[in-house]
Amino acid sequence: MNVHWIRILIAAIASEVGAILVLVALIAIFGPSDPDQIQQYAETLGRWVGPISGACFCFLGGIWVARHARDSVIVNGVMVGIATASIDIMLLFVSGTPFQILFLISNCGRIAAACLGGYLVWRNRSVNKS
Repeated sequence: MNVHWIRILIAAIASEVGAILVLVALIAIFGPSDPDQIQQYAETLGRWVGPISGACFCFLGGIWVARHARDSVIVNGVMVGIATASIDIMLLFVSGTPFQILFLISNCGRIAAACLGGYLVWRNRSVNKS
């Protein structure tokens, strides 16, 4: 089995950082100017932006890692999602954030999106071989 651990770790970190940067950019552009309201705005917006952008970045990361794998393409994609979900869970645990079902749904979405990225690379290779 050919698992690209370094690429998986890079994709996972980039996915997590990318999702955070999207949230920060949206807050900077559309957020309130009052510092007291920014925290509430960030939490409200983060409930949508985090899961959606996290899944999108995991999808792209799954494609990127899978494209460089000779075999075990889908496994490499899934590992991007698992690594990103693990980083997210670690960050939530360290920050002391209480568990919410949204976190479970979000991380499952990240894994599924990265798996889909790996699957699409595998499917593209299968079609091109025929």
